[in-house]
Amino acid sequence: MRATQVTVGSDRILKVDGRRFFPIGARHIPNGADPKIIRDTGFNCIRWVAFDTDTIASSDINRLIDADIMFYPYISDRGDFAHNKAQKMKDLSSLVDLVKGCPLLLCYEQRNEPTYHYRNWAKLKGSPKGMKEGSDLIRSLDPFHPIRLGHGVCNLVSTIKSFNDSADMIGCNPYVIYDQRMRANCATRMDGRISDSPDQTLSAVGEYTSKMMRAAEGRPVWMQLQACSNEDWYNPDIYTPELKGQGIYPHNRLFPSYYQMRFMAFDAIVRGATAMEWSMYGLSTDDGMGRCIQDHQ
Repeated sequence: MRATQVTVGSDRILKVDGRRFFPIGARHIPNGADPKIIRDTGFNCIRWVAFDTDTIASSDINRLIDADIMFYPYISDRGDFAHNKAQKMKDLSSLVDLVKGCPLLLCYEQRNEPTYHYRNWAKLKGSPKGMKEGSDLIRSLDPFHPIRLGHGVCNLVSTIKSFNDSADMIGCNPYVIYDQRMRANCATRMDGRISDSPDQTLSAVGEYTSKMMRAAEGRPVWMQLQACSNEDWYNPDIYTPELKGQGIYPHNRLFPSYYQMRFMAFDAIVRGATAMEWSMYGLSTDDGMGRCIQDHQ
Protein backbone atom coordinates (compact mmCIF):
# COMPACT_ATOMS: atom_id res chain seq x y z
CA MET A 1 0.00 0.00 0.00
CA ARG A 2 1.27 3.45 -0.85
CA ALA A 3 1.40 6.49 1.38
CA THR A 4 -1.55 8.85 1.52
CA GLN A 5 -1.49 12.37 0.11
CA VAL A 6 -3.54 14.78 2.21
CA THR A 7 -4.37 18.24 0.93
CA VAL A 8 -6.59 21.15 1.96
CA GLY A 9 -9.32 22.05 -0.53
CA SER A 10 -10.42 25.55 -1.41
CA ASP A 11 -13.43 25.02 0.85
CA ARG A 12 -11.07 24.22 3.79
CA ILE A 13 -12.11 20.55 3.73
CA LEU A 14 -9.32 18.00 3.89
CA LYS A 15 -8.87 15.61 0.99
CA VAL A 16 -7.26 12.20 1.40
CA ASP A 17 -5.99 11.05 -1.98
CA GLY A 18 -8.45 13.45 -3.58
CA ARG A 19 -11.50 12.36 -1.57
CA ARG A 20 -13.12 14.77 0.90
CA PHE A 21 -12.56 13.82 4.52
CA PHE A 22 -14.10 15.32 7.68
CA PRO A 23 -11.96 14.22 10.63
CA ILE A 24 -13.84 12.92 13.67
CA GLY A 25 -10.89 12.25 15.92
CA ALA A 26 -10.35 10.49 19.21
CA ARG A 27 -8.05 12.19 21.69
CA HIS A 28 -6.94 10.47 24.93
CA ILE A 29 -8.85 7.24 24.30
CA PRO A 30 -10.56 5.65 27.34
CA ASN A 31 -8.70 3.17 29.49
CA GLY A 32 -9.78 -0.28 28.41
CA ALA A 33 -10.48 0.80 24.83
CA ASP A 34 -8.28 0.12 21.82
CA PRO A 35 -8.08 1.54 18.28
CA LYS A 36 -10.50 -1.07 16.93
CA ILE A 37 -13.16 -0.09 19.47
CA ILE A 38 -12.59 3.57 18.60
CA ARG A 39 -13.04 2.85 14.89
CA ASP A 40 -16.15 0.71 15.42
CA THR A 41 -17.69 3.45 17.59
CA GLY A 42 -17.62 5.85 14.63
CA PHE A 43 -14.34 7.76 14.88
CA ASN A 44 -12.40 7.92 11.63
CA CYS A 45 -9.03 9.01 13.03
CA ILE A 46 -7.08 8.89 16.26
CA ARG A 47 -4.41 11.01 17.93
CA TRP A 48 -1.24 9.07 18.59
CA VAL A 49 1.19 10.43 21.19
CA ALA A 50 4.34 9.64 19.25
CA PHE A 51 6.98 10.05 21.93
CA ASP A 52 7.16 7.94 25.08
CA THR A 53 9.37 10.19 27.20
CA ASP A 54 12.68 10.00 25.31
CA THR A 55 11.87 7.50 22.57
CA ILE A 56 9.38 7.00 19.75
CA ALA A 57 6.57 4.67 20.77
CA SER A 58 6.80 2.88 17.43
CA SER A 59 5.13 -0.34 18.60
CA ASP A 60 1.80 1.49 18.82
CA ILE A 61 1.72 2.02 15.05
CA ASN A 62 1.02 -1.67 14.47
CA ARG A 63 -2.13 -1.42 16.60
CA LEU A 64 -3.33 1.52 14.50
CA ILE A 65 -2.62 -0.31 11.25
CA ASP A 66 -4.41 -3.44 12.51
CA ALA A 67 -7.43 -1.29 13.41
CA ASP A 68 -7.42 0.30 9.92
CA ILE A 69 -7.94 3.79 11.33
CA MET A 70 -6.21 6.97 10.22
CA PHE A 71 -3.93 8.60 12.77
CA TYR A 72 -2.04 11.80 13.46
CA PRO A 73 1.14 11.80 15.55
CA TYR A 74 1.39 14.35 18.34
CA ILE A 75 4.98 15.59 18.27
CA SER A 76 4.89 17.37 21.65
CA ASP A 77 7.77 19.83 22.20
CA ARG A 78 9.88 18.12 19.50
CA GLY A 79 8.37 20.58 17.03
CA ASP A 80 9.61 23.66 18.90
CA PHE A 81 13.26 24.33 18.06
CA ALA A 82 13.65 27.30 20.42
CA HIS A 83 15.68 25.03 22.74
CA ASN A 84 17.71 21.83 22.23
CA LYS A 85 17.38 22.23 18.49
CA ALA A 86 19.91 19.57 17.45
CA GLN A 87 18.31 16.79 19.51
CA LYS A 88 14.79 17.79 18.52
CA MET A 89 15.73 17.80 14.84
CA LYS A 90 17.05 14.28 15.26
CA ASP A 91 13.94 13.08 17.11
CA LEU A 92 11.52 14.72 14.69
CA SER A 93 13.37 13.47 11.62
CA SER A 94 13.25 9.90 12.96
CA LEU A 95 9.50 10.17 13.54
CA VAL A 96 8.72 11.57 10.09
CA ASP A 97 10.85 8.91 8.42
CA LEU A 98 8.92 6.26 10.37
CA VAL A 99 5.39 7.40 9.51
CA LYS A 100 5.47 9.33 6.24
CA GLY A 101 5.05 6.23 4.11
CA CYS A 102 2.12 4.83 6.11
CA PRO A 103 -1.16 4.61 4.15
CA LEU A 104 -3.10 5.65 7.28
CA LEU A 105 -1.22 8.85 8.13
CA LEU A 106 -3.57 11.86 8.14
CA CYS A 107 -1.45 14.75 9.44
CA TYR A 108 0.91 15.83 12.22
CA GLU A 109 -0.04 17.69 15.41
CA GLN A 110 2.30 20.46 16.60
CA ARG A 111 2.99 21.40 20.20
CA ASN A 112 -0.30 21.79 22.07
CA GLU A 113 -1.49 25.12 23.52
CA PRO A 114 1.61 27.21 22.75
CA THR A 115 -0.05 30.47 23.90
CA TYR A 116 -1.16 28.99 27.24
CA HIS A 117 1.16 29.18 30.24
CA TYR A 118 -0.54 28.19 33.48
CA ARG A 119 -0.53 31.00 36.08
CA ASN A 120 1.62 33.21 33.86
CA TRP A 121 -0.63 34.61 31.15
CA ALA A 122 1.99 37.07 29.90
CA LYS A 123 4.39 34.24 29.01
CA LEU A 124 4.04 31.97 25.97
CA LYS A 125 4.68 28.27 26.39
CA GLY A 126 5.84 27.90 22.80
CA SER A 127 7.96 29.96 20.44
CA PRO A 128 6.45 31.12 17.11
CA LYS A 129 9.90 31.12 15.52
CA GLY A 130 10.94 27.80 17.06
CA MET A 131 7.72 26.06 16.05
CA LYS A 132 7.91 27.41 12.50
CA GLU A 133 11.37 25.90 12.24
CA GLY A 134 10.04 22.57 13.48
CA SER A 135 7.14 22.62 11.05
CA ASP A 136 9.43 23.60 8.19
CA LEU A 137 11.52 20.51 8.89
CA ILE A 138 8.40 18.31 8.76
CA ARG A 139 7.35 19.91 5.49
CA SER A 140 10.77 19.40 3.95
CA LEU A 141 10.74 15.71 4.88
CA ASP A 142 7.05 15.07 4.15
CA PRO A 143 5.31 17.58 1.90
CA PHE A 144 2.23 15.37 1.55
CA HIS A 145 0.68 15.69 5.02
CA PRO A 146 -0.50 18.91 6.71
CA ILE A 147 0.16 20.05 10.28
CA ARG A 148 -2.50 20.91 12.81
CA LEU A 149 -2.20 23.04 15.96
CA GLY A 150 -4.52 23.22 18.97
CA HIS A 151 -4.65 26.31 21.18
CA GLY A 152 -5.91 26.82 24.72
CA VAL A 153 -8.99 28.93 25.42
CA CYS A 154 -6.98 32.05 26.08
CA ASN A 155 -5.04 34.88 24.50
CA LEU A 156 -5.66 37.38 21.72
CA VAL A 157 -6.39 36.58 18.09
CA SER A 158 -3.23 38.51 17.17
CA THR A 159 -1.15 36.30 19.50
CA ILE A 160 -2.68 33.13 18.09
CA LYS A 161 -1.95 34.33 14.56
CA SER A 162 1.74 34.63 15.40
CA PHE A 163 1.86 30.80 15.39
CA ASN A 164 0.04 30.36 12.07
CA ASP A 165 3.21 29.81 10.05
CA SER A 166 3.73 26.57 11.96
CA ALA A 167 0.32 25.10 11.09
CA ASP A 168 -1.97 24.34 8.17
CA MET A 169 -4.99 23.88 10.48
CA ILE A 170 -5.75 25.49 13.83
CA GLY A 171 -8.35 25.14 16.57
CA CYS A 172 -8.85 25.24 20.32
CA ASN A 173 -10.32 23.26 23.18
CA PRO A 174 -13.31 24.80 24.98
CA TYR A 175 -14.04 22.24 27.70
CA VAL A 176 -16.73 24.34 29.36
CA ILE A 177 -18.63 21.76 31.43
CA TYR A 178 -17.37 21.55 35.00
CA ASP A 179 -18.54 21.26 38.58
CA GLN A 180 -18.69 24.69 40.24
CA ARG A 181 -16.93 23.23 43.29
CA MET A 182 -13.91 22.17 41.23
CA ARG A 183 -10.51 23.12 42.64
CA ALA A 184 -7.84 24.90 40.63
CA ASN A 185 -6.07 22.75 38.06
CA CYS A 186 -4.50 23.16 34.64
CA ALA A 187 -7.98 23.54 33.09
CA THR A 188 -8.95 26.57 35.18
CA ARG A 189 -7.95 30.19 35.42
CA MET A 190 -6.89 31.79 38.67
CA ASP A 191 -10.17 33.73 38.74
CA GLY A 192 -12.06 30.41 38.86
CA ARG A 193 -13.34 30.62 35.31
CA ILE A 194 -12.88 27.79 32.84
CA SER A 195 -12.00 30.09 29.93
CA ASP A 196 -11.39 33.73 29.03
CA SER A 197 -14.73 34.11 27.23
CA PRO A 198 -17.51 36.28 28.69
CA ASP A 199 -19.75 33.35 27.74
CA GLN A 200 -19.14 30.60 30.30
CA THR A 201 -21.98 28.41 28.98
CA LEU A 202 -22.07 25.57 26.47
CA SER A 203 -22.51 28.03 23.61
CA ALA A 204 -18.95 29.23 24.21
CA VAL A 205 -17.94 26.38 21.89
CA GLY A 206 -19.43 28.31 18.98
CA GLU A 207 -17.87 31.56 20.18
CA TYR A 208 -14.42 29.97 20.25
CA THR A 209 -14.98 28.43 16.84
CA SER A 210 -15.72 31.91 15.49
CA LYS A 211 -12.60 33.21 17.23
CA MET A 212 -10.51 30.50 15.57
CA MET A 213 -12.08 31.36 12.21
CA ARG A 214 -10.82 34.93 12.67
CA ALA A 215 -7.39 33.71 13.68
CA ALA A 216 -7.06 31.00 11.01
CA GLU A 217 -6.57 33.34 8.05
CA GLY A 218 -8.34 30.93 5.71
CA ARG A 219 -7.00 27.72 7.24
CA PRO A 220 -9.27 24.85 8.28
CA VAL A 221 -10.51 25.04 11.87
CA TRP A 222 -10.18 21.81 13.85
CA MET A 223 -12.01 22.03 17.19
CA GLN A 224 -11.19 19.89 20.22
CA LEU A 225 -14.42 19.08 22.07
CA GLN A 226 -15.13 17.77 25.55
CA ALA A 227 -16.12 14.22 26.35
CA CYS A 228 -14.22 14.13 29.63
CA SER A 229 -14.42 15.58 33.13
CA ASN A 230 -12.35 18.67 33.89
CA GLU A 231 -11.79 17.30 37.40
CA ASP A 232 -9.55 14.65 35.86
CA TRP A 233 -7.03 17.31 34.84
CA TYR A 234 -6.20 17.75 38.51
CA ASN A 235 -2.42 17.26 38.81
CA PRO A 236 -0.84 18.82 41.91
CA ASP A 237 2.63 17.55 41.09
CA ILE A 238 2.87 19.95 38.14
CA TYR A 239 0.28 22.70 38.49
CA THR A 240 -0.98 23.12 42.05
CA PRO A 241 1.62 21.92 44.55
CA GLU A 242 -0.32 23.62 47.35
CA LEU A 243 -3.04 20.99 46.83
CA LYS A 244 -0.69 18.03 46.83
CA GLY A 245 -2.03 14.83 48.37
CA GLN A 246 -5.72 15.54 47.89
CA GLY A 247 -6.25 13.44 44.79
CA ILE A 248 -9.12 13.55 42.32
CA TYR A 249 -12.56 14.19 43.84
CA PRO A 250 -14.99 11.63 42.34
CA HIS A 251 -18.01 13.76 43.30
CA ASN A 252 -16.64 16.61 41.13
CA ARG A 253 -16.31 14.47 37.99
CA LEU A 254 -18.98 16.10 35.83
CA PHE A 255 -19.29 14.72 32.27
CA PRO A 256 -21.13 16.22 29.30
CA SER A 257 -24.38 14.49 28.38
CA TYR A 258 -25.07 13.04 24.94
CA TYR A 259 -27.25 16.06 24.15
CA GLN A 260 -24.57 18.51 25.24
CA MET A 261 -22.01 16.73 23.11
CA ARG A 262 -24.32 16.82 20.11
CA PHE A 263 -24.92 20.54 20.66
CA MET A 264 -21.16 21.21 20.86
CA ALA A 265 -20.55 19.34 17.60
CA PHE A 266 -23.23 21.19 15.64
CA ASP A 267 -22.38 24.53 17.26
CA ALA A 268 -18.80 24.14 16.05
CA ILE A 269 -19.78 23.02 12.56
CA VAL A 270 -22.27 25.83 11.88
CA ARG A 271 -19.63 28.34 13.01
CA GLY A 272 -17.14 26.98 10.47
CA ALA A 273 -15.31 23.97 11.92
CA THR A 274 -14.21 21.51 9.25
CA ALA A 275 -12.75 18.93 11.65
CA MET A 276 -13.21 17.93 15.29
CA GLU A 277 -11.97 15.56 17.89
CA TRP A 278 -13.27 14.43 21.26
CA SER A 279 -11.08 14.51 24.34
CA MET A 280 -11.69 11.41 26.47
CA TYR A 281 -8.91 12.02 28.98
CA GLY A 282 -9.27 10.06 32.21
CA LEU A 283 -12.21 8.00 31.01
CA SER A 284 -12.58 4.27 31.41
CA THR A 285 -14.80 1.86 29.55
CA ASP A 286 -16.04 0.89 33.01
CA ASP A 287 -17.66 4.24 33.84
CA GLY A 288 -19.42 7.34 32.59
CA MET A 289 -18.91 8.50 29.03
CA GLY A 290 -16.20 5.90 28.54
CA ARG A 291 -18.81 3.16 28.82
CA CYS A 292 -20.67 4.73 25.91
CA ILE A 293 -17.65 4.02 23.73
CA GLN A 294 -17.79 0.36 24.69
CA ASP A 295 -21.58 0.10 24.31
CA HIS A 296 -21.69 1.65 20.81
CA GLN A 297 -19.08 -0.49 19.11
